[in-house]
Amino acid sequence: MIALEENMNKSILSAVIAIGYISPAFAVDGTITINGGVNNTSCNVVVDGQGTDANIKLETVSENLLINTGDIAGARPFTLDMVACPQVEGVRAKFEQDNVSPTEGNLVNLIPVEVGGAAKVQVQITNALGNAIDLTANGDANLYVPIENGNASVTYQAQYFAYDGQVSAGHVYTALVYTIDYR
Repeated sequence: MIALEENMNKSILSAVIAIGYISPAFAVDGTITINGGVNNTSCNVVVDGQGTDANIKLETVSENLLINTGDIAGARPFTLDMVACPQVEGVRAKFEQDNVSPTEGNLVNLIPVEVGGAAKVQVQITNALGNAIDLTANGDANLYVPIENGNASVTYQAQYFAYDGQVSAGHVYTALVYTIDYR
């Protein structure tokens, strides 16, 4: 039994030494250089004339406007005005994942149907051109705007979105969390 153990130990040791002599066959193809920066200042933000936090009131709409999946209604523009910004190329709001549907990329209604919330409705955010912004990705529709004389203004819209057929009447409440993204 001891001889068998010694032979196994020698075999394992030989295998480990042999592996050390094997070198992978690859060559370097290139280098990726990464650059960035950290600002010690940021813009002062005013949302729709209210401050960094704001209440955006969507008008009450008829459930008859939100019958089919994908129907939208009640678009309400709002602006993020940024003043005293650092010298960078552009700025936008980066929307966080809080309260966002992973499927549609819209804000979910935080009021449950059981206590009076509207069913099958979400709040969709669009850019100034009316293109929906997938809040799970902050994709290409979330445009940067240039900073001019230290100031910038970004316009978005909030609107009702039917995500699963006919919407039923009720209250809608959600919250959009943002940070300012510099380029």
